[in-house]
Amino acid sequence: MSLAGDAIDRAGLGDVRDARRRGDKTALEASIPRLESADLLALGALADAARTEDVGDDVRIHLHGSPSDLAVLRGRGLELLRRVAIARITRGARVAVDFNECGFELAQIALGFGASELVGLALSKRGLPLANETSREKEIEGLVQRCKRKPVLA
Repeated sequence: MSLAGDAIDRAGLGDVRDARRRGDKTALEASIPRLESADLLALGALADAARTEDVGDDVRIHLHGSPSDLAVLRGRGLELLRRVAIARITRGARVAVDFNECGFELAQIALGFGASELVGLALSKRGLPLANETSREKEIEGLVQRCKRKPVLA
């Protein structure tokens, strides 16, 4: 077994992994209170494995705000990472974070905790709209590539 798989099992999350693979939504919903207090790194490992199964390495990037059908998780720090991981494990497919709100660094870390979409406006570092979005696109694409993921502009 892998290092991540061992950490998941040691944290007592193997049954959650198995419920997810079976598609047992009732068991996943029932596991949420336990996930809220689980070891964060093991939780992240489980969520990252789930992300790989759900969407592979593609990260959709929305530079003009969030599409109406996409729920974007907001917050800061470890709380946001835990919410992203729980959403990935229990809900699957589309888990997005707002890089304007949480910052590029935390958005990048969230990709390792199950996020598969980044949402935000192409703004300058001062928060002003950019006349030319190309530099911001390249910056965000680089952020995704450094996570060994494939950026997909939406």
